[in-house]
Amino acid sequence: MCKIFSKGIWQFNVKEAYLKELADKLRSVVLQSRQDNTVRQYMYGFQKFKKWTDMFQETCALLAKPLHVSLYLLSIMQSSNTCSPVNSAFYSISWAHKLAGYVDPMSDVLPKSVKEAASRILGHGTNRKQPVTAYATKINHFSINNLSNLRLKAMCLIAFSGFFRFAELCCIKAHDIVFEPSYVKISVEKSKNDVYRGGKWVLITKTGNSTCPYSALLLYIQAANISTSSDDFVFRQLTYF
Repeated sequence: MCKIFSKGIWQFNVKEAYLKELADKLRSVVLQSRQDNTVRQYMYGFQKFKKWTDMFQETCALLAKPLHVSLYLLSIMQSSNTCSPVNSAFYSISWAHKLAGYVDPMSDVLPKSVKEAASRILGHGTNRKQPVTAYATKINHFSINNLSNLRLKAMCLIAFSGFFRFAELCCIKAHDIVFEPSYVKISVEKSKNDVYRGGKWVLITKTGNSTCPYSALLLYIQAANISTSSDDFVFRQLTYF
């Protein structure tokens, strides 16, 4: 992914050998400032812009002029049914210029106006879903003897009270969970909001009522005979015996 941002583009004005060594590593480190999926999306968007500029002698991918990027956004707008491709191209080109140390052409009013026009012309009203409320999580009909229902109840209550995405929820391992007298804390090694990937602890209090996530999780772990010191995934597939 670093081919676009090669040494020929990133000209670091350093002379000392140690500083040059750090400068070489800097190219790969800055690409980790965002999530891998975001970087791949931006790289793909900028690659498409580069292919478009290669068709014309007066355009270039980096050091692009606001007029040229505006024309590119307009070409995407004419062949799209939604404003999503325009927005993706807009932020991809902006990201690439900032990362390479060049002036961002997207800060100009012209490409901004094209982006706003695309939102007005191609944008559609969204049918927003109603948020999940605490009342909706009042699940009292689960059978205690049914491990599958215990798992589902624990997943729902932990996800709701801890604001877990499914990708984070299914990656929780037994040793990531620590039960305290009045709360449970869950270690999240990697999440979408954790930009620097330092990990974090999510604390969930013990409520003592029918929708207590603490009790639901503890009951499920005990019923599934999961050791809290093991490296097993907590919410995994069940097999009937």
